[in-house]
Parts: sequence; C-alpha cells; structure tokens
Amino acid sequence: DIIKLQKDNSLHDIITNLTMNKISKIFIYDKAEPVGVITNKDIIRFLFIDKSSRNLNQIIATELMNDICFVDKGLTCQQAAQIMLLNKISTLGIGSKENLEGMITKSDLIKYYITRQHDNSKVSDYMTISYFSIGVDDKVHDLLKKKNDSL
Repeated sequence: DIIKLQKDNSLHDIITNLTMNKISKIFIYDKAEPVGVITNKDIIRFLFIDKSSRNLNQIIATELMNDICFVDKGLTCQQAAQIMLLNKISTLGIGSKENLEGMITKSDLIKYYITRQHDNSKVSDYMTISYFSIGVDDKVHDLLKKKNDSL
C-alpha cells in the first residue's frame, strides 16, 4: 500500500509517518487526488533553508512537496531510469492523478538490475567522483550548506 497524507498535514505528521513506516518518501493528497511527494531529502533541504521559528506542527506539507512525475505502467525499467536521471528525482508515480496505482523508486530499479544484469561492469565505470566530507569537529550546518549549495 502507498503511504499517503493530506496536503494540510504538518511536517511533524510527515516525519512521524516516514519514521514509523521506515520509508523515505510519502505521497501528499488533496482529498482523493495525489498532488505531491515529499522525500527525506526535501525535509532536510527545507529545514536548512527555513529560518523561521515555527515548530514542526506549524509547517504544512504544501511547503515541502514536489510535483509527482506520473508515468504509464507500460514504461520499461530503462525508460523509468532515464526519466529519473533526466528530472533528478528518485520516485515516479505509476498511473495518473485520477488513478495512482503505485510507484517505482531508484531502489526498485536497483533490484531489477541485480536480478537481470550479468555483465562485468565495474563500479569505477559509473562512480560519482564528487562527494562531501566533514570533520568530526565541524558543524552539521556546514555539511548541510555544502550539500544545499551543490543542488
């Protein structure tokens, strides 16, 4: 089942649901219609940028959510991966606003890949060279700033 919340749910509700369900993204609805998606990354980015003194119950889902990229269920896994890479997203909604049937995530595509690919590709062929590091005495805020500046 797809875990979903309403657009007027608070950030506290979102974090609670993500944590309790051990998931990293949640669909946001306006009554019965899916209108957005929120990921752990969206929450971290929002909390870093938001300088208000509001508590988590005062921040609503619409402030954090991103549009859902809907695709047809007949799409191939390769096409889904291409769409994710092109749009820099990790989740696609399967179906439409009228009928969200499910989702496919980068993790789903990794599962697909490991069960079907038997080539001799090396991780060095696909690795990302840029990364972020921080020392044990550095502030978490500095890491979040580096990460946000790269987006």
